[in-house]
Amino acid sequence: MPWTTRGTKEDKETTEEIERQEDRAAAIIAAAYFENRLMLAIQERLEDDAKVINSFFQNMGPLASFSAKIDLAYLMRIITADIREKLHTIRRIRNEFAHNLAPVTFESPKIRSMCEKNFIRPSRVSEMRRLWKEDTETEELLKQAMDSILKEFEQLTDTPRNWFMITLKYLLFLIELQTFVAENMIKPPSSKKKN
Repeated sequence: MPWTTRGTKEDKETTEEIERQEDRAAAIIAAAYFENRLMLAIQERLEDDAKVINSFFQNMGPLASFSAKIDLAYLMRIITADIREKLHTIRRIRNEFAHNLAPVTFESPKIRSMCEKNFIRPSRVSEMRRLWKEDTETEELLKQAMDSILKEFEQLTDTPRNWFMITLKYLLFLIELQTFVAENMIKPPSSKKKN
């Protein structure tokens, strides 16, 4: 399943790399990939001033950390409280893989426990598909796209790695959908003064 609706060559190469990796590298790269997409979703809603944006998101800027991006996305109503909680769990799992020098996998007790509490399991996907199909507020084309994505998840084995990846891909789709809507909304003219 594609990870992103953007479908650039770089996205394809990155997501193929994630799929090839052992647990540690896959978790770190996947979380970094998601963090980048979340940053783009936030930036889409900000004034188009690269210098100011870069000062916030790079180096020691206030939005340089994954945690800060998650919380800002929540405050900007890009994500819900439930998604915020899931993303912080993804961040904690990424940190566990990145900073724990002992051998760890998705089956390690601490990581497995975090995955069990918060993530989407293949066995739950059929219920999610049903809820999307019954949603009267959602456009038919979006329902079909979501059903197609969820159908692929349903076929996966019930492992903590798959719970992590399913959740990440599902949340990525939701955030990209919101970003698409934000990109296509009528925006007021830039407040930058022309010389």
